[in-house]
Amino acid sequence: MGRPRVLVMVILMSLASLGAWGQTVAGEVVLVVEVDPRVLQGGPVLLNLALQDRREFDDARITPRYSRSVEITPESLGEAPLELVFTGVEAGEFVVSGYIDTNRDGRLTMGLFGPTEPWGMAGLRRPLLARPRFDSLKLSLPRDVSSDNNKILLKIK
Repeated sequence: MGRPRVLVMVILMSLASLGAWGQTVAGEVVLVVEVDPRVLQGGPVLLNLALQDRREFDDARITPRYSRSVEITPESLGEAPLELVFTGVEAGEFVVSGYIDTNRDGRLTMGLFGPTEPWGMAGLRRPLLARPRFDSLKLSLPRDVSSDNNKILLKIK
């Protein structure tokens, strides 16, 4: 079996109950990102994750305000999840998206029929027959968990 083309993102327990952000504890919003270990067959990879607002989602030329990268190795996918933190996120609606930058060019590589690198979005159902829609994937970050003191924590496992 070759390298997978899908990055699975789970908001805490399951995608089926996706309607709001995950658990909020003391100003911390927790999301879980699952990475298929098969993506590491060729060695360490770079995982790029972003919180995209509607404008950023609709126009791929715009760099998301909230984006982070982390190198994934077989050792880093051990028992304790890696943690990637977004701080100072403003209240609003976002789509959580990500991809494995296999060629390390800093962008999601596209082919004739869509992305050629493993990618995913929280709440995305497969098979995908059309371009994902913001309204069907958006998550609302309420004002009460959005300030400079609060953070969004992505747990990568």
